[in-house]
Amino acid sequence: MKKKIVKLFLGLVLSAAFLLSACSNGDSGGRAVADANGNFIPNGNFDDGDDLSPWVITNEITEEVDLYDRATDAISGSGSLHFYSPGTVDFLAVQELSGLEDGTYVLACFMQGDAAEHEIFLFAESGGTRFEVEGTLNGYVNWNNPSVDVTVSGGSITVGISVTTGPGGWGTIDDVTLIKKN
Repeated sequence: MKKKIVKLFLGLVLSAAFLLSACSNGDSGGRAVADANGNFIPNGNFDDGDDLSPWVITNEITEEVDLYDRATDAISGSGSLHFYSPGTVDFLAVQELSGLEDGTYVLACFMQGDAAEHEIFLFAESGGTRFEVEGTLNGYVNWNNPSVDVTVSGGSITVGISVTTGPGGWGTIDDVTLIKKN
């Protein structure tokens, strides 16, 4: 009898955890769900687990593009998207979001690092339109905070970060946010 009660209790706990997880990932009848700060980007702070999901990384030459778990290299929490290569850095990190209300949002992030030559773009694409802003690397923990207004059309958007640097470029990206304007 005791084992049945324990199994029933564990089943209820796991079911509740699954439902909470689904809601926090935007699965609420097809509508995207913002976190407590109004951010619609899942794992935008890179603190949600041991990997970069739901970010999709396209990387062919950069030696290191990974999750960094070090508070000194994050603007908040301890996770950040880290990159480094003794050769050229060239990668793309993207997420696709759906179920958003059409309207104007602010896309922003924080970045820090160093590279003599670099091009870093925070961007979004929705309804056939691309919105982007260039970021800069100004040295260790000299955080740059680029932001751009984006228009969501058709309820979906692709957000991303494109990073290209010369040899030896390094840095971290943290707190990527997409927040609806009122």
